[in-house]
Amino acid sequence: MKIEAAAHGDTVILSPKGKITIGVGDVALREAVSECLDAGAKNVIMEFSDAGFIDSSGRGEMVSAFTSIMNRGGKLVLCNITPGLRADLKYIPIFDVYESIAEAFASLRPDDRGPMVDGDLYDLGGATEDDLLVARPKIISSTAAIIEKLRSHPEEFYKLPPRKYEEVIACLLEDMGLEVHLTGQTRDGGKDILAFMNTEIGRLLCLVEAKRFRKSRVVGVDLVRNLYGVLFHEQANSGLLVTTSSFSPDALSFQGQHQYQLHLRDYTDLAQWVRAYGTGRFNLGAT
Repeated sequence: MKIEAAAHGDTVILSPKGKITIGVGDVALREAVSECLDAGAKNVIMEFSDAGFIDSSGRGEMVSAFTSIMNRGGKLVLCNITPGLRADLKYIPIFDVYESIAEAFASLRPDDRGPMVDGDLYDLGGATEDDLLVARPKIISSTAAIIEKLRSHPEEFYKLPPRKYEEVIACLLEDMGLEVHLTGQTRDGGKDILAFMNTEIGRLLCLVEAKRFRKSRVVGVDLVRNLYGVLFHEQANSGLLVTTSSFSPDALSFQGQHQYQLHLRDYTDLAQWVRAYGTGRFNLGAT
């Protein structure tokens, strides 16, 4: 198995050719990522159009690469996943997955816009760089406007589409001083938001699951247990489940047994977050 690498500014495209399995492919992947980081790369796009089977060792190396790149302030995204590989990757739902290299580049932050791909910037059909530069501020302003409306009408949470609800939660967490990354929409299950906090004792990661449930749909213990399992599988520091409803007694009891790893926030908490938005009241980065 070999891995081709193509550098574009501070972003590198890695293209595995063949199986990523124990003893060969996993080692090659580890070395390729290490070489990228040593050379100063910030972001990595792994494209799998010519990759074969990925076993548990290969998946483990991908998780390790994800953590290493994130810890350096970068981003690892995947693209060109074949139908067969989707089944192999469903056990590691932390990755953003895109249909093409162009879409993967477009997912990176505005200051990481990457190269021209096949003559089109991200294949956005004629969009200019100025268009791209203002895209993110417009999204933030739109979400902030929704939060302002939620201040006086928190019941509007129930009308938000699931993805918009996730964006609102991400915006609220960002307002608290956390570095947030929304995960992709094409994965099977997994965490909705990765929330990072830089402290004097190190960089901490919280996996956030955002559940927009109707008021009468109580979050049961199974979802909380699942978050706890993924938390340890991904070796994150903590997990947070945020819902528009409430939690069952069993869910609250399970969280109480793991109070330093698991955190639950319900509709009442969300209403408080919205009221505190923009005030600095919940700013975790404040000194």
